[in-house]
Amino acid sequence: KTLFVGIDIGSDTNVVRILNDTGEDVCGFSVSNDLPGAERLVERIVTEAELIDADKVKIGMEATNLYWWHLSQALHEAPELSALGAEIAVINPKVIDGFKRIYPDTAKTDALDARVIADCLRFGRVRPTPPPDMTYAPLQRLTRFRYHLVSDLTREKNRALNLIFLKFSTYQKECPFSNLFGQASRAVVGNLTPDEIANMPVEELVDLMLQHGNNRLKDVPEMARTIKQAARNSYRLNPKMRNAVDITL
Repeated sequence: KTLFVGIDIGSDTNVVRILNDTGEDVCGFSVSNDLPGAERLVERIVTEAELIDADKVKIGMEATNLYWWHLSQALHEAPELSALGAEIAVINPKVIDGFKRIYPDTAKTDALDARVIADCLRFGRVRPTPPPDMTYAPLQRLTRFRYHLVSDLTREKNRALNLIFLKFSTYQKECPFSNLFGQASRAVVGNLTPDEIANMPVEELVDLMLQHGNNRLKDVPEMARTIKQAARNSYRLNPKMRNAVDITL
């Protein structure tokens, strides 16, 4: 005999439905998504397994954000469940959504979702999920965090390029700086309008660029003349838009 335990994970509460081999409800209940709730869940699973004399227990939960992480760890580490040979599966939500289609005209409720997860286990198409390998799990967190930082940086750079186009439409195309987001480039496009650049003496623009260039710029007078020509060719932003663009840029 096998006990099938479906858990609908939530940030605060986990809803549980337990089925037997024939798909009949054994029981349903809720526990808090914390350590006392996990301990109560283990006790209840062991009790129900003893009542029907189950020789196997299969437990499933959706991989909902990271709300499943601690519960999965607690169940893997529970000696009472290990003694029952419990198999624990963290299931892709797409699998559960696909399986749920065999339940026509049913409203979405946490209790139903927990039952669907248990029934999915009963059909035997879900493999157990091993506990996270603590050699690699921390590295996974760090690499994912780095990926999000890189994605955020790329998105913000693209947003900045759009704003630069509004303020100084020819700057990106004619920019003589190797790094458009470098300190000298930001000093020019961030502090001056195209009109100010076009009308200022080239020597003054050269001084500004040298002040922020960290002695890395070459042929600064020629760079300044290129920027001034780009400023003369640029569209002029409506003054009512200028402050908003400067603030967001």
